[in-house]
Amino acid sequence: MNANIRTHVLLALSCLVLAMASAMADISRPSWLSDPLLASPPLLETVGENGPPCQLAQDNTATIISLATALDMALCFNPQSQDAWASIRQYSAQRGEARAAYLPNISAGISRQQQQSRYPASSRQMDTSITTDSRYASLTWRLLDFGGREARLQAADHMLSAALASRDAIVQKIMRDVIALFFSAQSAQAEREARAEGKNIAQEILTMTKRREAQGLAAHTDSLQAATALAKAELELARATAHADKTSLALALQLGLPQHRMQIPRIQAADVSRYQLIQKDLNTWLALASEQHPAIVAAYAQWQAAKEQYKATRADGLPVLDFSHSRYLNGRPNQELSARQSRESVTGLTLSIPLFEGFGRHYKQQGALAQIAQKEAQWQETRNQVLHDISQTYSEATASLHTLEASGRLLRIAEETMQAMQRKYAMGLADTQEILNAQAGLADARQERVRTLAEWRSAQLRLLAEAGKLRLHDVKSIPMNIRSGKTGPSSGFS
Repeated sequence: MNANIRTHVLLALSCLVLAMASAMADISRPSWLSDPLLASPPLLETVGENGPPCQLAQDNTATIISLATALDMALCFNPQSQDAWASIRQYSAQRGEARAAYLPNISAGISRQQQQSRYPASSRQMDTSITTDSRYASLTWRLLDFGGREARLQAADHMLSAALASRDAIVQKIMRDVIALFFSAQSAQAEREARAEGKNIAQEILTMTKRREAQGLAAHTDSLQAATALAKAELELARATAHADKTSLALALQLGLPQHRMQIPRIQAADVSRYQLIQKDLNTWLALASEQHPAIVAAYAQWQAAKEQYKATRADGLPVLDFSHSRYLNGRPNQELSARQSRESVTGLTLSIPLFEGFGRHYKQQGALAQIAQKEAQWQETRNQVLHDISQTYSEATASLHTLEASGRLLRIAEETMQAMQRKYAMGLADTQEILNAQAGLADARQERVRTLAEWRSAQLRLLAEAGKLRLHDVKSIPMNIRSGKTGPSSGFS
């Protein structure tokens, strides 16, 4: 076997080994073979192909779930997040396929064939047998086109950028939804506790009224009024409990946890001056979102990819120039066998000029133009929706900031009024209706305080999410459970 034959055999074996290695999904393969053209973004190299690893414990004990932990769990186990990582891998592969179009195609083959022939002639037979070992290697390389490969590569780059931005948009959406559910559940839990405390106060008032009635200091109608107030408080407690269970179940389903294993921290006082996040005006938020919101970035990248696809469709109808070189030993594949050894070498340049394809390419271009218009309209729609959501959330955050301090003052006044009425009623200086009115005012004030606290904390974080700028660090840096002194023994939420 001469040197040329050995070279072709080694080349064929090397190509066979590379093909088998790239087709096998073996974890032991070298990292360069998993992405030889460096098509994957650095993000996949940092967090892995399937996204960041989920390291959250899944035990059977009930634990207090903070907002940051809830966001971690939602981002880790949400199917939309997993789908986003799969899309990134998919478009990374398409990017690698577009880069591979610039490289040559090499193929090789080895075959051994045997031919036996029998020719009867008079009294004896003539048998012939031919055994041939044939080998071949071929290289094809596209040298020149009119922008088709470049357009496809640019389209793949844009689609990968869109996938990365879409993943960020999905993360923002998941965080926004979890924030809304978390504060809704926290608010419902706080309302249940407030109603429970209101029921206890109503029970104390009824006990005190009956004692005064027994002493002849109150009429029986006063006891009936106190009993009615207690029944109403129990009814409100039952409704608040059902609402709290409902919101807690919704949050548990979002996090993939059984409801009995999830507890959320109590909502406490808000020190607005410590973490005021609405320092930008609305126009600044809108400008920030227009430039950086991942949903808008993804829609714009898809629009640009559609433009590049149109360029690629046009380029497919233009000439291309290919270089090829092949070597054959003992004939070509699927050729008739010969008893003589042969060596053949073929080198050539091929210019392919598409002339007529039945108007198929014309309609492909029309479809590509329609795709461009569609993606542009989707980009405009996404942009308008994002800006609308930001404007609405900004209004909610601003309103909740203004009502937060007012609800604090209302609660302090209601607590002081209730304490004063309790003392006056115990001394016989106030009637039953007055203390019942004070109790109702305190219950309403507590409910308003809980709602404004939840609305404020939810709105400020949702505003960041609507602008596409919310990060887990922002959540962890905001104190969600600030303790402060109570103004009285039955102050509830301060």
